[in-house]
This record gives sequence, C-alpha cells and structure tokens, in this order.
Amino acid sequence: MNEDEVFIDLLAKGALKFMGYDPNTDEKMYVFTPKIKEIMPDLYEEHLNSVNKEVMNLWEKGYINLDLMAKDPLISITAKALSNDDIMQLSETEQWSLNEIKRVLLDRNI
Repeated sequence: MNEDEVFIDLLAKGALKFMGYDPNTDEKMYVFTPKIKEIMPDLYEEHLNSVNKEVMNLWEKGYINLDLMAKDPLISITAKALSNDDIMQLSETEQWSLNEIKRVLLDRNI
C-alpha cells in the first residue's frame, strides 16, 4: 500500500478524522482517533513519542506548565504562550505544536 492508500484506509476505518482547515495555509487537517492504537500500533507509538518530545521541548522553553510527578500529568499554558513576540521566537513546527496544545485545551474547556 502506498501512502495515499494507507491514508484512505485509516479514514475509512475511523483511525483518522477530518479536523478542519489550517488557518494559515487553508490545508485540510486530520487527527488520529483512539482507533489508531489498535489498527497501526507502530504508527501510534511513533506519533506518541513525537508529541511527547514536542511537549517536553515547549515545557523546557517555558511555554507550558507540566507536572511531571502527577500520575496523569496536566498541561497548562504560560503567559509566554500568549505573547506574540515570544511565540515568534519558536520554529514553525514549535508554533504549530503550541497552537495545537492551546486548541485542545480550549476544546476541553468548552
């Protein structure tokens, strides 16, 4: 299977879902659903490791708070994560990750 076929298969099986459009590029955005863990466990682990790495990076740089001692660590944003000047110091990938964290936190509070 090529990448396009894998993508279509994951959508059909409910492991991926359409999330909306990127406000900067207007490209379609998709997110993994919990089904990805059972359908493609290797991809799930790779994704989880990538997310954890980005969270740790933003925590080290002071954009998020993270209680590493908690059983289920909670994430919150800092004032730095709301400052456009500070956000512009991040790479494009880091900015995207921070915006995703803020979006998820906002969605949970609605």
